[in-house]
Amino acid sequence: MNKKEAGFTLIELMIVIAIISILAAIAIPNYNEYTSKAKLTEAKSNLLQLQTLQEQFYQDYRVYAGGVAAAASAPSSSTSTDGVLAWNASTQARYFDYAIATANSGQNFTANAAGKNANGLGSYQFAVNNQNVKCWRENGSAFTLAPDATSCPAGSKAW
Repeated sequence: MNKKEAGFTLIELMIVIAIISILAAIAIPNYNEYTSKAKLTEAKSNLLQLQTLQEQFYQDYRVYAGGVAAAASAPSSSTSTDGVLAWNASTQARYFDYAIATANSGQNFTANAAGKNANGLGSYQFAVNNQNVKCWRENGSAFTLAPDATSCPAGSKAW
C-alpha cells in the first residue's frame, strides 16, 4: 500500500525562512527609524512649552527666567535672571536633557534640548530662542544658538 507522506520538505522550509529573513531585514530598520523620529517630537514640544512659559514669565517680570524647577520663583530684582519657570523636568524630559541660557541682563534667552545617549538620541540637538528661531542638528556636533540670533547657525537646520 502506498501511503501519502504529509509535511514539509527541507527546501520548502528553507524558502520560508529566507522570505521571513528578507522581510525582517527591511522592517526592523524602518521600525527603529520610525521610533527615533517619534521620540524627536518630545524635544520640539517641550521647547515650545518652555518658550511659552518664558514669554509668560517675561510679561510678569520684564526679564526671562534663568532656569526651571518644580515650582516657579520670581526674580530677586528687576534685572536679575535668578527666577525659575515652573516646569518639572523629571516628568517632561524622557529622551532629552534641557537647559535655559539668558543674555543681555535677562532680555534674551535660548532653550536647548540635547538627546540622551542612553536612548540612542545623543546625536540630536534642538534649540529655540526669544526671536522664535528654532534650529536643530543631528550629526552629534554641538551648536550654539545665540539668544539674540535671527537665523540658525551654520550646520544646523530650522524646524
